Amino acid sequence: MIISNQDYSKESRPFFESNFIFPWWKSKNESEAASKMVEEAIIGKRRSFHVIISTNRELNIKSVFDSLILSTGDSKLLFAKDKNGNSIIKLTYLVFGKKRSKISTKLKNYFSKKNKFNLDIEIIKINHKKTNSSICSSRLIVQNYIKRFSKKGNPIIISLDDDLCFKSLHPGKNGVFEDFAWSWFHEIWKFYETNQEVEIALGDVIGAPPLPASSSLLTTLKDIFAMINLEKTSQPNWSEIDYYYDLSEERTNFDPWKIDESIFSLEKNKLLYQILVNGSLTRPLVAIKKSTNIIQKNRYIRGGNTIYFSTKWIKLIEHPEIPRRGDTAWSLVAKKFGAKISHFPFPLFHLRENIDNTFDWEKIGEKWIKRMLEDLSGASIQRWMLSESDCKNKAIEIFQKRVTAQKKILKESQKLIERNLLNKSNFFEIFTILKNLINKSLKSLENFINEKEHFLSLIENVELVIQKVNTKMEVEI
Repeated sequence: MIISNQDYSKESRPFFESNFIFPWWKSKNESEAASKMVEEAIIGKRRSFHVIISTNRELNIKSVFDSLILSTGDSKLLFAKDKNGNSIIKLTYLVFGKKRSKISTKLKNYFSKKNKFNLDIEIIKINHKKTNSSICSSRLIVQNYIKRFSKKGNPIIISLDDDLCFKSLHPGKNGVFEDFAWSWFHEIWKFYETNQEVEIALGDVIGAPPLPASSSLLTTLKDIFAMINLEKTSQPNWSEIDYYYDLSEERTNFDPWKIDESIFSLEKNKLLYQILVNGSLTRPLVAIKKSTNIIQKNRYIRGGNTIYFSTKWIKLIEHPEIPRRGDTAWSLVAKKFGAKISHFPFPLFHLRENIDNTFDWEKIGEKWIKRMLEDLSGASIQRWMLSESDCKNKAIEIFQKRVTAQKKILKESQKLIERNLLNKSNFFEIFTILKNLINKSLKSLENFINEKEHFLSLIENVELVIQKVNTKMEVEI
């Protein structure tokens, strides 16, 4: 979906709860409350923040840092120091992978020019043994760092993915629009005031869904073809459950939505890139009144935005070595052993990489298939853990059912493309690429559904984590 930078509809705001007015720093009450919280943190009455970001790629650091600045409004949070001269917000970048020296240098150069707040910022190059996915490596690196670093001052620790920023995204009468940054750190303080029993808070994201693009392909194609063929469409209903997610077991409405016609003004490669890499072309995640500022029970977040009010559990429980959904698996293990976990209702904006001149559709296709397969495994493990079954056959049954569902979705996508391919010469090349990728994906799924041993090895990785926790707890007793 094309996202505008401003909503021109007359009724754009306010539409949240009364304690969240846009822009929040224009509200006298909100601004005064935020400034008071900062003053309390300076004299030690509130905990400081330590934000930890692990990365192995070149970041859109300007977008992230600019939105961080805006999120603090006029509260002077970024300038604030405690009585020992330490920043109330500390940033740590843990840089790993082949490009760690280049990325570290770029980060240092950026902050040497832009850190007018004199924030405490550390950039650490990490030599890390490669795991089966960069996501898994990133989580393990953060966990190992937290285990080692000094907890002086007892900060609230925040682990963020490298592609999250602090601006917001909302639906308006004229489509989806980016809006003012959240007062995110102040909202964490407010949350902790009334939820002091919570040890771990899991945050949402808006923008690109935190899923492989394969998970929304059929929905995207239905929306696109309905627009092309002038078929009946529904107005977007942003409050529907999993409205973007083809594999959802809770979604009930699969009708095409009315979409922004400007999508078709995108150049061919950019359109394909949005479909195959970003996966949020027609239905990004947005913040709405129904979900923002409301803590949802039994909500299983897909990771990347975690707030630790206590480091007890991250020191006790290792991150499971599974390529995707490891955050959710870790949280479910922690919950099993008694961790007090809550949903944190203020989402962060999930950025996606922009297309560059070096893209290779064959490599992108390979990565598309790899992400799809990894997520099928991770999601199956998540569902098996939620079932609270110890039966491996049950796990395999869930896995094979999910792979079968993905095959069905791809076959439906294939038929949809074939029905429209001959009549749409303007999009012939795009849909031919998609058709060929779907054919390769279906062949991969045919083999994948029988790879029981590989899937069970991932289950064993999770079970090993649980066994280690049991051993540690027995020793303590």
